Amino acid sequence: MGVVSINPEEMKLVDGKVVFTNKPTWHPIRDNKDEFNKLIKEISTVLGGELPEPGETCGLCSYRLKLQPKTEVVDDIPF
Repeated sequence: MGVVSINPEEMKLVDGKVVFTNKPTWHPIRDNKDEFNKLIKEISTVLGGELPEPGETCGLCSYRLKLQPKTEVVDDIPF
């Protein structure tokens, strides 16, 4: 049992589509379903949670502030 993570190594635009190459990484997890479920719950909580407040020492915050939507985000797009 384990988790596969994918980090894009290269991204390029081909015929209007983003194509990325990567090398999947396998992270084995001991055969302990309770611990596995706990890990997945922790990951889900982080990914589904609120973003932390921007900080002066965060290298990603300047990008986050620049990439904030300029219009209201609509959740009911029909596609």
